[in-house]
Amino acid sequence: MAYDNFHIQLAHPDQLDDYLNFLEAVAAWLDQRGVRQWLPGNFHKSRTYYAQSIANGETWLAYAGDDLIGTIRVLDTEPAVWPEVALEDGVYVYNLAVSRVCAGQGVGSRLLAWADTLAKRKARRYVRLDCMADNDFLQAYYQRAGFVSRGVVTVTYPDPIGKLHLHRFERLASDGV
Repeated sequence: MAYDNFHIQLAHPDQLDDYLNFLEAVAAWLDQRGVRQWLPGNFHKSRTYYAQSIANGETWLAYAGDDLIGTIRVLDTEPAVWPEVALEDGVYVYNLAVSRVCAGQGVGSRLLAWADTLAKRKARRYVRLDCMADNDFLQAYYQRAGFVSRGVVTVTYPDPIGKLHLHRFERLASDGV
């Protein structure tokens, strides 16, 4: 099945379990391959946090028919990771994830283009994101997608996350990729 025809919708509270299970499946897949981006189990442990993210209108889900094939969270601020920037000039991408059955088919690029659309709606100039500082795969992916490195920071989050070394990236919001 080709996944070039899918829609992106704002997540609803009744989709929380599907959302968390999807993220946990991607975290397990990454972990099995030695990629330390997300620890399996942390999404379920942070259920209340992600329920609030859905309630805040930050979480978007991509569906091909009835199949959840991707997700992205877009926040209006992220002062912990970007303390030195004017926060109101960008949007902040988190939990970008694509189902492994449609990897390499442009779903991630379209989700990032969706973040550009949201930035423009909010009159924001930049799309910003980060990944683990030692995740060479994601760093290369973001650079291919037009993001520019903005350095590495160390941020301490509440449990169960803790201290993270993050590589930050940004790009000007465009009309799509």
